[in-house]
Amino acid sequence: MTMVERNLQLASFRDLLDRCHRGDGGAALLTGPVACGRTELLHACTRTATEEGARHLGATGSPDERALPLGAVSQLLRTTALPPAARRHAADLLDRATRAAEAGADRPETTRLLFELCLVLTDLAQDGPLLVTVDDAQYLDDLSARWLGFLVRRLVSTPILLLVTVADDHLRPEHTELVRGPGSRRITVPALTPAGTAALLPGADPTAAAGLHAASGGNPLLARALLDSHGGVTTRHDTYRRALAQCLRRCHPRLVRAVRAAAVLGAHATGSGTARLAGLSGAETDEALHAAQSAGLTLGPRLRLPAGRAAVLADLTPGERHTLHYEAARLLHERGAAATETADQLLTAGAPQEPWAVQVLLEAADAALAGGDVHAAVLRLELAHTVETDEHHRATVLARLAAAEWLISPAATDRHLTPLVTASRTGHLGPRHRIMLLRQLLWLDRHDEAADVLAHIRAADQEPGTVATTAVHATELWLACTHPTLARRGRPAVRAGDVVVALRADPWLPPASILASILLRARDAEAAGRAEQMLRDVRLGTGTPWAAESPLLALVYADRTDSAAAWCDRLLTDVGGLGFPAWQAVFSGIRAEIAIRRGAFPAALDAARSALAHISAKGWGVAVGMPLSALVLAATRTGDLDTAAAHLDHPVPEGMALSRYQVPYLHARGQYYLAAGNRHAALADFLACGELTRAWGIDVPGLVPWRISAAEAWLSLGNRDEARNLLSDQLARLGPANRRARAMALRALAACAPPERRPRLLTSAVEAAEDSGDRYELARALGDLGLALRHVKEGARSRMTLRRAWQVARACRIDLPGAAPLDAGGPAGATLPGVLARVGLLSEAEHRVAALAAVGYTNREIAARLFVTASTVEQHLTRVYRKLQVKRRSDLPADLHSDFGRAG
Repeated sequence: MTMVERNLQLASFRDLLDRCHRGDGGAALLTGPVACGRTELLHACTRTATEEGARHLGATGSPDERALPLGAVSQLLRTTALPPAARRHAADLLDRATRAAEAGADRPETTRLLFELCLVLTDLAQDGPLLVTVDDAQYLDDLSARWLGFLVRRLVSTPILLLVTVADDHLRPEHTELVRGPGSRRITVPALTPAGTAALLPGADPTAAAGLHAASGGNPLLARALLDSHGGVTTRHDTYRRALAQCLRRCHPRLVRAVRAAAVLGAHATGSGTARLAGLSGAETDEALHAAQSAGLTLGPRLRLPAGRAAVLADLTPGERHTLHYEAARLLHERGAAATETADQLLTAGAPQEPWAVQVLLEAADAALAGGDVHAAVLRLELAHTVETDEHHRATVLARLAAAEWLISPAATDRHLTPLVTASRTGHLGPRHRIMLLRQLLWLDRHDEAADVLAHIRAADQEPGTVATTAVHATELWLACTHPTLARRGRPAVRAGDVVVALRADPWLPPASILASILLRARDAEAAGRAEQMLRDVRLGTGTPWAAESPLLALVYADRTDSAAAWCDRLLTDVGGLGFPAWQAVFSGIRAEIAIRRGAFPAALDAARSALAHISAKGWGVAVGMPLSALVLAATRTGDLDTAAAHLDHPVPEGMALSRYQVPYLHARGQYYLAAGNRHAALADFLACGELTRAWGIDVPGLVPWRISAAEAWLSLGNRDEARNLLSDQLARLGPANRRARAMALRALAACAPPERRPRLLTSAVEAAEDSGDRYELARALGDLGLALRHVKEGARSRMTLRRAWQVARACRIDLPGAAPLDAGGPAGATLPGVLARVGLLSEAEHRVAALAAVGYTNREIAARLFVTASTVEQHLTRVYRKLQVKRRSDLPADLHSDFGRAG
């Protein structure tokens, strides 16, 4: 290997070698940072000397041989390089000196024997120059070191050149004594300069050279290790880690302790902190860190590279790791470092035993949740729970651990619930965590334990106006909406003045009560607005997605599907970025329900499947009814009855029958039965929905329109009277906001009416469906209206209505009997894209007129609907035909009315 930047050192050795050839001996001490090329230089000097005729005797010090008397001298003299007689004589002297040392002989005897061993070499040098090399002399045993001192004092007039290497961090006074005589010198082998480091690179890229020098500190061993097979610099290469570990094994223990302490502290390493962890004085630490920097291991008080730090930490024993990292955590805590950084030290140390460590771990877990790193939060909480503290504190930590794991998988939380139930019974769990435990138990179908916890919650609710009382009231309302069999009737609602207090106690509490405003008090006109405000206040990064579920469902059940879809999409994006798979599943399940209510069945199928993929069926617990019902209903609507049946075959938890999730599941199953021709089973499921919702006090059409579905089942069985009674009852219960249910009820009622009355009812159904945003219901209402118009001999309007019904049905991916894509006078399919591409040319007023004309309204009807004159309608239509390049209103695409709001 080519020597780099060592010409001066070789020249200095050459001077000493020339003196030796002239008969004058000498000594050279090669020093320098660890792994910077002392041994390499020694070998180069040896080659030079032997090439010029000098004989060579060499020895290498080793930590393993420090206890072996005269180990290095034995390497020098028990060699075939000596003549046989000299070798035998040296062996005899070595044996006698060793026995004398082991027997504890007096100093004069040992001294005499060492002197005679020196004479073996001086006699050998009479035949010509002799080079004696001792590498790593810092590891010599005491007798070998004494012998070297004897030899040095006899070099003045003897052609012996002694070459000794010692690392800087091991230098002691006895080493420097070796080169105090005439003809002796100290030769320093420093780290490479930037130019020297650049010479190691195969190319001449200045940037790469600078980077290599900065990473290696000029240490040749480390620099070569950093060069990978592609000629670049890699800071993650195993070769570098092995090279650095090799350097440390050759360093003085003080330097190793300082470097390990610096590695443990990482970015927080300082001189004083390193001294404390290493157990060194300030001066010792400064000296050790200076040596480490000279060797390219550190830069200031820190390791140069992350890979270097990893190599040092990997070399620690378990005991060392615990001690150093725990003391580092204590140091960071005392100095006010961030809880997350202190917690990282505690996690590596493991098994903390002091209260301050537990508090740090809890704060760090909260910070991790706020940043979306749930796994980090779980690790910190698990460690905090191992600390032996009082039962109340341990129960609180376990409750927080269960809440964090819930964000990943509710099923993973199950193992914590039994000890938490015990803690609740013994009074070691606070109100907030009891309520959270109640939610988890009910979700995972542990109904009996949930009832027990609820009893303790109610028993502890003694003082009106307290945060606990407010929490219990909100919980009772949530139970009434979600798990009605456990709900207590007659509980007062959460008072407006308590909301702020409750929000501080648990962000879930006020949102939990908003669901009651929709399901228990269906006429609450302001509930949807409050739900949106609550969603604006949700901060998912705090680890409380529960706070978003109830107001989001409130919007869904209030038929605010546009708003619900926008909020749900935002929440899905947020929880996806935070890494909360359980809540990705929940919000995907809600998104599927929203898509069902908008007639977007392909989207509903995708969202429901995503919901079931994010967490296991066990993790879904009783709430599995939400994604399953959406999946079954979407598959049924699109005619895929096999898929619907397959999902209905999946077992569901028994406790689902006691929860709100049973209602949409029964309704979806009833729709499947109806589509499959099993009309009696369908009717039974729809009526069962009614029995449950009436018994539970959540009989609102926004949950499921069971009366309308039951009426359709009665109609399929030929019983119009029962159907008409159910529909009349449903219409009487609807408020202005129930546009979707109104559209469904009017469409079904039209089927009970005489043919001449059907167009009026169905026209109202279409208008309500347009306003609701449910494309499926719109397609059905349009299809029925088209057929009804045909029956009363309004052929032109019938064709346009049926064409539009087909287009809306196509968007929903459903088949609509009676509707057709093209009727007489309709545009060719190839022209529709061109017409739609020009819709943007229309003004808003023109768009409104064209949209209503495309549905089949007459000019007079359009004028009355838009509060303009018939002449104005004619003028608008003339401009519409010209801009869209069509000849008549039957050429207008029905998709003009896809934005229902713009059409009035």
